[in-house]
Amino acid sequence: MKVRTLLSATMLGFFVIHPALAQPQYPMSTPPQMSVAPIPLEDATHGALWKTIKSNFDKDGQGFVSKDNFLAPAIKDFADMDTNGDGVLTKKEVDSWQIKYKRTHKEKEAPQSIYTWTFLTDSFDADYDEHVTKEEFLAPAVRYFTSLDANGDGALLKPEVDAAEQRASDKEKSAAPEKGEK
Repeated sequence: MKVRTLLSATMLGFFVIHPALAQPQYPMSTPPQMSVAPIPLEDATHGALWKTIKSNFDKDGQGFVSKDNFLAPAIKDFADMDTNGDGVLTKKEVDSWQIKYKRTHKEKEAPQSIYTWTFLTDSFDADYDEHVTKEEFLAPAVRYFTSLDANGDGALLKPEVDAAEQRASDKEKSAAPEKGEK
């Protein structure tokens, strides 16, 4: 399968989530303003997911990715949008962030719509209160990390990520109709 473009410019809690792993799910294309977006598991070719995760999140070169390093870009994005620092995003803050982002980035790098208020509330507002808390914003990324961290030790290693990639591939193959089936 073709591996999608992996990097962009400012990561959302960032992660393109495999549909089977979490709800709500992000669009399956990498948003332009996200700084890092691991590829969806079903689009991974053997080893591609680990290479992407390691190159983007193993900044200290220790050969594993901690949960803190994995969540750091999402935490930064949230902080950039949460201008009053209260841990809750409002429509006004998100709209202001989009305007500021578009002014400070080249036209081709400006966000298309991923961080619109509608997208954020539809995708993250778990309690439907028209606010997005930091916990709600980070929840999909936490679920994604947890789904990859098979032994639950708070660190991603190549064997864990490769196994998740293989499970997704096996699941996709078993769901695909056989030749001649309709």
